Amino acid sequence: MLTHQKHQKQKKKTRKPRRNGKPGKPKHLTPGQWFEKLVDVQARLRAPNGCPWDREQTHQSLGTYLIEEAYEVLEALESRNDAKFAEEMGDLLLQIVFHSQIAREEGRFTVAEVIREIHDKMIRRHPHVFGKVQAKDSVEVLRNWEQIKAEERRSSDRKAASKTAAGDPQEVSLLDGVSRALPATLEGFQLTRRASRIGFDWEDIGGVFEKMREETEELKKAVKEQDHLKMEEEAMTRDIIVRKCEGLDDFHRCVELQREIWGEADLEVEPATMFVVAAHTGGEVLGAFDGDRLVGYTLAVVGLRDRVPYLHSHMAGVDREYRDRGVGRMLKLFQRRQALGRGIRLIQWTFDPLEVRNGHFNLNRLGAICREYHPNLYGVTTSPLHRGLATDRLLVEWHLDSARVVAAIENLLKDPVEAPAVIELPAELERWQREGSREVGVVQARLREEFTRWFAKGYAAVALRPGSENRAYLLAPWSDF
Repeated sequence: MLTHQKHQKQKKKTRKPRRNGKPGKPKHLTPGQWFEKLVDVQARLRAPNGCPWDREQTHQSLGTYLIEEAYEVLEALESRNDAKFAEEMGDLLLQIVFHSQIAREEGRFTVAEVIREIHDKMIRRHPHVFGKVQAKDSVEVLRNWEQIKAEERRSSDRKAASKTAAGDPQEVSLLDGVSRALPATLEGFQLTRRASRIGFDWEDIGGVFEKMREETEELKKAVKEQDHLKMEEEAMTRDIIVRKCEGLDDFHRCVELQREIWGEADLEVEPATMFVVAAHTGGEVLGAFDGDRLVGYTLAVVGLRDRVPYLHSHMAGVDREYRDRGVGRMLKLFQRRQALGRGIRLIQWTFDPLEVRNGHFNLNRLGAICREYHPNLYGVTTSPLHRGLATDRLLVEWHLDSARVVAAIENLLKDPVEAPAVIELPAELERWQREGSREVGVVQARLREEFTRWFAKGYAAVALRPGSENRAYLLAPWSDF
């Protein structure tokens, strides 16, 4: 508790009696009126003829008291003494008023702005109460909260970028958002809680030492092998660059590559005008080039989900000669950097759950998740890649600055093995697909039923277990928090 506050309490006990010798009756004021009186008291204490101690204080000198008062509130809460609880919350409230008064004197902000900020924030983040958004349970409330929070952060980033010359996106870290002002123990707890999201969590100290030994061995192996996998990937993509497609020539080349990859009838081919519109209305067209040759592209349009803008990556294709060379990953990572630079933190797209390679790429390599299944989304097409089947699709959510995505693109995610829910894939699936077997349709119907059932329970597809014999989609309960 503030020394000055204790001093004020002592003065309060020894003040002179009223002239009539009777204690004054407490005034029946509204909370707003009492708050205004408290603000006036603190302004008077900081005035030229006010209290010397109050006048000497700064934000920095009051920092310790702010933490102390917060802890005293917690102590009073646990004591179940309501009078003490109310008193300590008053002391904490005084800290807010004190800091606001200092800021007001310096012409930075006032206590009215402090109140307005939290008032407006609570209105914005509860659209299910103050707006027309529906939220059937607390899970949806938290999901809405996160989406609105993301939009607020995007807006803040855009404002900050507009004040700089480059406006480049900041590097995203798994540990971003943990305050460095926390006490050491609490900061350590928050850091380890973040790390536990990607598997760094153990029940006892033995697990920690085992993990240290494991990571040491992996480091030795990486040094010995000189990271051959990374070197091979870099070698395969050394002459390939990714850039924005901006002119009609680029867009027509994307259309031609589209024809080669999907082999669809003319009426189903996305025309060059679609690429033009996307590029000029906030969407994005990216191309991967080997010299002058276009070897891959992505087409993304702008979407709006719960009033938050995102990119929907409608098409992504790679020339057959350049598959398994990291071109698709180059395109997606470039797409991510561009989106983050514009304050966009979500990219979505769809893929066929029967295409196991795509499932592995989207979930394991990029760190995306899936929570929606769309039966026959595009209708039956003429593309030989679709084999005359219904175009069932999983909707991919790529939360660009999430801890999961950052870990995936840094190759920190371990190969998945088990999960609370599993959707098995038959070992013969690729053979059935090559042969045009009716069994593929049977598998599709089963996947449709199982994904729909698990998604309705709040699960998300988070990984694809590799291997020819026991491949499966792995699902887990999911929340945005």
